[in-house]
Amino acid sequence: MPLVQHEPLSDGKVCELSASAVQIRMLSCDEWAVFRDIRLRALADAPAAFEANLSEARTEQQWRNRISQRAQFVAVADQVTVGTVAGAVDTNRDSVHHFSM
Repeated sequence: MPLVQHEPLSDGKVCELSASAVQIRMLSCDEWAVFRDIRLRALADAPAAFEANLSEARTEQQWRNRISQRAQFVAVADQVTVGTVAGAVDTNRDSVHHFSM
């Protein structure tokens, strides 16, 4: 089974996953805490990759609103959320905007 290996995380750990062991699923608004947790982990791990930072305090309703305005997906491996990506319709350009990766 092929392995997917990523560069070491900020804590020095290397993530190796079997490509077939990763599941991608779309989040519902009720899973706002899952999105919050992976988003905050990403901000902590690679702060330079984002316009936002860890000081962005959001309420539960704000997290729910973010998910309701897009198709928010997570990658799950061994019951651990390991990534996220989203897409939303951009009506100004008649296209889909890909973000939150």
